[in-house]
Amino acid sequence: MFRAFLDANVLYPFFSRDLLLRLAEVDLFAPLWSNTVLGELRKNLAIADIERLFQQMHRAFPNANVQNYLQYVDEIELPDERDRHVVAAAFVSNADYVVTENLRDFPDDTLAYYELEAISLDDFLLELVQHDLRATGWHCPKGVCDGLRHLRTSLSRPPMTHDDLIEKWVARGLHRFVQAIKGCVSCW
Repeated sequence: MFRAFLDANVLYPFFSRDLLLRLAEVDLFAPLWSNTVLGELRKNLAIADIERLFQQMHRAFPNANVQNYLQYVDEIELPDERDRHVVAAAFVSNADYVVTENLRDFPDDTLAYYELEAISLDDFLLELVQHDLRATGWHCPKGVCDGLRHLRTSLSRPPMTHDDLIEKWVARGLHRFVQAIKGCVSCW
């Protein structure tokens, strides 16, 4: 199973966060984050009960919150020093990927030194679909479809159709992911 450190920018929009966490619930990957990432979310999310959201995340994924990474932050060189905590936490947690929308801030050569790879949300989701297809041999990615079904049925205020979700994901820029799952709508 992939271990993916989730940068704040992929957890910020609700539809991205919920999609990622629903796919993690069906064991397609192990999500990771840190208190620093949650602090960034706290500053940027306009959610009245942000602490409740964090409690739900911790309850669903008790091993996701990475600890003991701060001592490595100063050693890491990145174009934006404010992103060093991401690499430090991903390294300490033995993550396979750093899922981020700021790829330019995570140079390949720096991440290679820490045995990490930065990947966009769209590419990561596509990787999950492809891995699921290879693992199951089905024409549709069974695990991904299970996660999408749980996501769709959990949305009740307002309820959302397949088309509504696809529209949200396209607006978020998840074009490759949408293309990969569009033919499997009947499965989820």
